[in-house]
Amino acid sequence: MNRSDALKMFGLGDDATPSDVKSAYRELAQIMHPDRFAGNNRLQERATEQFKRLQEAYEVLKDAPGPSAQAAGGRTSRSAAAAARTGDADPRIAGIRAARIQLVEQREVAFDQRRNALGFIVVGVLAAFFLRRFAVAAALGSTAALWGIVQLVSTQRLITTLGEHLDRLKVEERRVRDEASS
Repeated sequence: MNRSDALKMFGLGDDATPSDVKSAYRELAQIMHPDRFAGNNRLQERATEQFKRLQEAYEVLKDAPGPSAQAAGGRTSRSAAAAARTGDADPRIAGIRAARIQLVEQREVAFDQRRNALGFIVVGVLAAFFLRRFAVAAALGSTAALWGIVQLVSTQRLITTLGEHLDRLKVEERRVRDEASS
């Protein structure tokens, strides 16, 4: 991975400072950390892969030299500060959008898991009911229904958490846009 790829992953421009990199890394690490998905092995594996890529990108950016302090050229301090603010806003918004895309994908996977859990519940209850004369089959049906209920509860909790994170990202994006426009 090179500096350009790492900056793109962080949603930053070529003029990103070390503090921009550190801030973007912290935000993305909070969003992608695998421990947040401890209840779901599939999502935790995906988050682990993404988090490894995030750490690799951070190592590249941390070790690579950043932009020079002379980048502002002959601007006055006020115009340089305004340019820095608008320059930071677009990469931050891009980073927020990238995080939202990933969260939406994770939420779609959770919706699929919830559908599967409902299927387990329905099939398990029907099997337990219609096969109640056969103790082993009824027990298997009851077990499937119970497993579906456990999956449904944990998946619903994950969907709720992802929804809350998406809401926070919307608020953050609005704040960054307002900050950039003022």
